[in-house]
Amino acid sequence: MVGTRKLSDAVLVEHMQEYARRDGPNDFQGNIFRDARAPTNSVTEDHILNDNDKGAYLNVNSPGVVTITLPATWLPGHSCVVRRDGGGDVIWLAGAGSSIEVAASREHHTRILERFDEVMFRVTKNVNKTSAVWTIVGMTAP
Repeated sequence: MVGTRKLSDAVLVEHMQEYARRDGPNDFQGNIFRDARAPTNSVTEDHILNDNDKGAYLNVNSPGVVTITLPATWLPGHSCVVRRDGGGDVIWLAGAGSSIEVAASREHHTRILERFDEVMFRVTKNVNKTSAVWTIVGMTAP
């Protein structure tokens, strides 16, 4: 193939680290991340998803109810996984300007089913960068 080359693992890691420090889209030219790990964030009280949560794994540990608010400013492809570690319910709601699209059979689902279950929150659309449309998949319950 003209104009392409295979990078060694060490060089690839170096490139990924450099790209990860940059803002904006990154093109890894078909190379695969190896041993990539998502950041893990702890949540113990009501929480509005923020930039630190993009691509992260959130462990929610509380004896009481914790509300996760889905902001309007995340862009398509942004996502995070939320795990219910504590005994209290983990519920979600769409923040001002955002909305949620799920299958009709789950339109009344607003919480993680039970302790140790997980859901993924992902933005599918955001026309003007202030109206995120979220989808929610995983172990949900009404």
